[in-house]
Amino acid sequence: LGLYEKPSLTQYRAAQREIETRRREKEEREAKVAKSVESYNLLCRYFRWLNKQDATPQIEFDIVYVQKLLDRYIDRNELIEWDAKARIEALLSKYGKGLEDINGY
Repeated sequence: LGLYEKPSLTQYRAAQREIETRRREKEEREAKVAKSVESYNLLCRYFRWLNKQDATPQIEFDIVYVQKLLDRYIDRNELIEWDAKARIEALLSKYGKGLEDINGY
């Protein structure tokens, strides 16, 4: 009946490039989502650590700040694309602490 026409080599290569591009884009998206989830979890640990500290104006300010960040990224439609680890390290440095100090939280 002639319903199937064998693709030319050019068409085959173009289809293979398209498949490879889609696979690469999917992997990149999955890596970004995984990094965002990791960052969100780190923010949660920092938030729990803050809530265990004695209330000071600086601690209370940081609690509000981190809560707003958590609220913004909770639905995971928007990815955390900034370096959460560096930001938390900077915030912790005000208290003379590091990331190892919040690992149990």
